[in-house]
Amino acid sequence: MGAPTKDGGIRFRFETQEIPNDEKLALLDFNQKYGWILFKENSFSDEDIPKENAPDDALSPSERLRNRLFVYWKEKKIGGDFDAWRTRELDRIGQAYLDKLNQ
Repeated sequence: MGAPTKDGGIRFRFETQEIPNDEKLALLDFNQKYGWILFKENSFSDEDIPKENAPDDALSPSERLRNRLFVYWKEKKIGGDFDAWRTRELDRIGQAYLDKLNQ
């Protein structure tokens, strides 16, 4: 089993047997891309292969910020309601930028 990530996912590694250089280059092209990885001890049947594209779970910048704030809130054990704290924190950040404009 792989290592759990803070956002609830699983990080895992796998190694291939020796493969030709062109296949290595093809694998490198998949870096930072979404897709399917299939693993089965033996051969696949047609039913095993997904027909649809893998979901592109790339987060928007605001979703990424929300997730980072949540990790901070949880790690620092701030307590209380996260959404209320997040609203206050975003107001504080927004006000800091307004203050910079007024200087």
